[in-house]
Amino acid sequence: MKIPGEKKAVTETSLVLPEISCAHCRAGLEENLYRLPGVEDVEVSLRQKRVRIRFDPLQTSEETIEKSLAGLGYSIQF
Repeated sequence: MKIPGEKKAVTETSLVLPEISCAHCRAGLEENLYRLPGVEDVEVSLRQKRVRIRFDPLQTSEETIEKSLAGLGYSIQF
């Protein structure tokens, strides 16, 4: 239950995924990331090979997101 005036904690992470190459990749990433609890927004840039994810850190973590991406076969470039 949301309390009026309560601010929601939101964290944003941006990750470089060298393997992103097509619209099919983008759709698969978005679909899978939105399934994670707390993920509010996903932006995929094929040109920059980057995904930006906004999420509630009380529901999921960056580590969980990274494991999900690894499970899809993507490596994260730091």
